[in-house]
Formats: sequence, C-alpha cells, structure tokens
Amino acid sequence: MTSTIEKVTLENAAEQLKSKIRLAFVELIPDEQWKEVVTSELKRFTRLQEIPPTWSGGEVKLVPSEFTKVCDQVFTEFVRSEIKATLNSPEWQEKWVGGGRPMISDALKNWCTDNASKLIEHTVQALAGQAAQAVLQNLRHL
Repeated sequence: MTSTIEKVTLENAAEQLKSKIRLAFVELIPDEQWKEVVTSELKRFTRLQEIPPTWSGGEVKLVPSEFTKVCDQVFTEFVRSEIKATLNSPEWQEKWVGGGRPMISDALKNWCTDNASKLIEHTVQALAGQAAQAVLQNLRHL
C-alpha cells in the first residue's frame, strides 16, 4: 500500500481553510433562504440593468445583463475563431498560376459571384459618397 504525503504549504493551508469556511457559511443558511438568494442572484444576472437618468435629465438607459455580456463574449470569440479557421483553410487561399500570377480561390470566386450585386452596390455607394463629400468640401472653400 502506497500513500503519498503532500507537503503542506501556506498557500495550500489557506486554500483549504477558505474552502471550509465557505462551506460552513453555506451550511448555516437555511435551505429556503438559500433558494431565495440563488433565485435573486440569477434574476439580477440575467435581467436588463436600468441606468437612471443623470441629474441633467434624459431617459432611463437599459444595459444588457451580465449573462448577455458573457454570452456575447463567448459567441464573439467562437465566431471569430470559426471565421479565421475558414479563411485560413486551403479552399480560401489564393493560388499562384504560371508566371507567378496570383489567382483567387474557387471559394472566393463563388462568394464574389453569389454576392456580386451587393459588392457593386456597396462599392458604388462608397465611391459616390466620397465624390459627394469632395464636392461639398470644395463648395465650402469657395
């Protein structure tokens, strides 16, 4: 029979003590009151937060709950990693053809074909917007 003896360190002892104190406090709270505390905290964690108006007036602002913030962070990290993995996959990489000429991948070509109208619309809007701003700028300086 082998037993391992763990060296007691100040950190280990403090962690064990904290754990025992935490358990002792939880055991002191009656079950019904504990359920109320847990329910109240869950509601607070998942409910929209209301920020009252400032002294100068304004409206009550609703801020996402802590739960929503956590979900948003997890979803954002997941989506970013999925997009990165997809765009770094071989089917999205450019190809080099004879003479060292780059050529877009089949996946990107298909995406551009499927979304050509939107691409053109956004490009024209951007160009027209820049041109309009340039005209306005020139008119201001007449």
